[in-house]
Amino acid sequence: MVNGTENLIEAALALPVGWWNWYLLLETGNKIAVWCAIFGGIPIAAGGIKYFFKRKNVTSDATPTVAVNISNEDKIDSGELALKIYNDYKNVSDELRDAQQRLQESEQEVAGLKDAIDGLRTMEEQNGNSKYAIEAEKELANGDTKLAKALFLKVAEEKEKEGKSVNSEAAQAYRRLGSLAFLNSTQDAIDAYQKAVDLDPDNADGWNQLGRLLYRTGDMEEAARAYKRVLKIGEATKDDGLLAVAFGNLGVLRKTQGDLKGAEEYYLKALALNEELGRKEGIAIL
Repeated sequence: MVNGTENLIEAALALPVGWWNWYLLLETGNKIAVWCAIFGGIPIAAGGIKYFFKRKNVTSDATPTVAVNISNEDKIDSGELALKIYNDYKNVSDELRDAQQRLQESEQEVAGLKDAIDGLRTMEEQNGNSKYAIEAEKELANGDTKLAKALFLKVAEEKEKEGKSVNSEAAQAYRRLGSLAFLNSTQDAIDAYQKAVDLDPDNADGWNQLGRLLYRTGDMEEAARAYKRVLKIGEATKDDGLLAVAFGNLGVLRKTQGDLKGAEEYYLKALALNEELGRKEGIAIL
């Protein structure tokens, strides 16, 4: 390293005098600062250039060239993988949550993760994103969500540009993005689900997840609005499962607000529906 530095200095000093006019006018302290900046900046600049070219392919629209070697035999059931990812990331406080919340949160988040994994596997069968999707699933299984989120964001934005006819597909991509973002950032997840319900306001999953996240942030008014949208969709579609979930969530919200009578009314409605549906877990916790 010493010899290399000496050679660099000798080469610099051998330059024509005209090249050094600006340097010769500097004070001694500033001259030293120039050399420190040169020698200190070279490795930093090299690292920055290397990082730029390494990440450039991730955001490029061109077909990626990721070297992977994953066979179908390596894959596990998407539901099992979703549960593994959820358990690996689960690090939430139970202080403000009761058994109803914990059960529904677990069920809904695992279902969202499963859908995201299934979405990646669908991409694996398509041209253009297949190699990215394979690598994204591999990274996701190891706890890294960045590439998968980048893929779903790309799909969502591309579908949005295509127009209203594919709004439901764009919303689905945003919901998948939201289920992954939830593992790292509640606000990023809220932003993704808000986009989803704006694009597809009749999808109960988007409203339910948005309500749950808003509840976690303490925005009870907006959480109640989201849960009531789930209730309205359940009534319109005569879906007792949706109604049970909506009543249960509204009961949790009322209980948190100190309205025990209101909470009881919602819980009893959820209990009756869970009994009709034979949902033992829902019956046990209400």
